[in-house]
Amino acid sequence: RDPVYGNVVWISDRSGRHLYELLRPEFVKRCEKLVGPLSSDAFTGFGLHDAAKHNAEVRRATEILLTDEIHRFFEDLSQGVMMILNGHHLRQQFAERGINMRHLGQALVYTDDNLPGHSLWTLQSLAVTEMATRRVV
Repeated sequence: RDPVYGNVVWISDRSGRHLYELLRPEFVKRCEKLVGPLSSDAFTGFGLHDAAKHNAEVRRATEILLTDEIHRFFEDLSQGVMMILNGHHLRQQFAERGINMRHLGQALVYTDDNLPGHSLWTLQSLAVTEMATRRVV
């Protein structure tokens, strides 16, 4: 394989992802107000009754997570509502907002020049360290 350089969003079609790539409970609870209750049987053979409806609700919830929630995270960071001090604090802030660490690469796409220089560098450095550590372990 050739190495990949720059910002990348990796899309995989691995089977069985519905068993291990779950939404965080913090987000599911908040999402009930926006989308309604989510079926735990979405995208499974168990959820054949109203599958299209349940799958669409989970797709919408995931879309909200990957756009609105992650964007709101960076808005709060740029407005000084919160600060990221270290990797533990980054993981804690992601968890409180219901964002899985596997979305860290997607989250870095939203980093922009609105963050103060030191905060941007710190966040990018911590994020790359977290991603590398998770890949190695």
